[in-house]
Amino acid sequence: MQMGSQKYEISDDEASFAEVIVTTVILVVILLVSDLYLCLSWAMTLSICIFYSTLIVFTTTWVIHYFDLQIPDLLK
Repeated sequence: MQMGSQKYEISDDEASFAEVIVTTVILVVILLVSDLYLCLSWAMTLSICIFYSTLIVFTTTWVIHYFDLQIPDLLK
């Protein structure tokens, strides 16, 4: 069983603005490196971006819930 997969549901329904911005910035960097620097095909680039987006969303959700962090209202 994956770490925290039973306790926390991964969904974009309740994603905060901060989570969306962090994930978007990281994915744009991954996309540019994969496509332009490594010259990978579009299928490999898409696979890498999907993998990392899932990992990033899971990690940020897990950290916020595990440490019971409060997101400021401005970033919600």
